[in-house]
Amino acid sequence: MNHEIRAVRPEEWEKARELRLLGLQDPAAPIAFLETYEQSLARPDSFW
Repeated sequence: MNHEIRAVRPEEWEKARELRLLGLQDPAAPIAFLETYEQSLARPDSFW
């Protein structure tokens, strides 16, 4: 399996937000991401 690691492109912000919010639903997420689901959800679209 090949993987490509690259920066998120500006037009992909909605997918990046979706994936981040999904990851933050894990019980260990606040430790791994250093923020909670609620904190991330409160960020404005301009952040993403």
